Amino acid sequence: MPNEYRQRIGQMRERLMILTPTETKDTQGGQTVTWATLATFSGELIPRTASERLSVAAVQAQIDHRFRVRARTDVTEKMRVRWTPSWGGAVREFEISGVVPYRDGRTYMDVDCGRIT
Repeated sequence: MPNEYRQRIGQMRERLMILTPTETKDTQGGQTVTWATLATFSGELIPRTASERLSVAAVQAQIDHRFRVRARTDVTEKMRVRWTPSWGGAVREFEISGVVPYRDGRTYMDVDCGRIT
């Protein structure tokens, strides 16, 4: 195992929960979307650079946070991330804007997230 992978394991200290949408019928026959937990795991918060923030501002989708996690095949842009910061801050919830393989994609992937409006 390359040293890079061993070092990264120690950096994955953020608790993440992947939430998947589930449609349920309400009492009046309509549809309501609820969010169920798909998985809970650790990830690394990747700081955004100033140039990334400027280029993202030109795009309609707002990407506020990026998390690096172990590669999974079941995470999509239709899901949400609930993040519990390692320093004890408030729990935050984000929409997933993109799922991108990191390098060869076999070990890690980046999950780009935007605030829920």
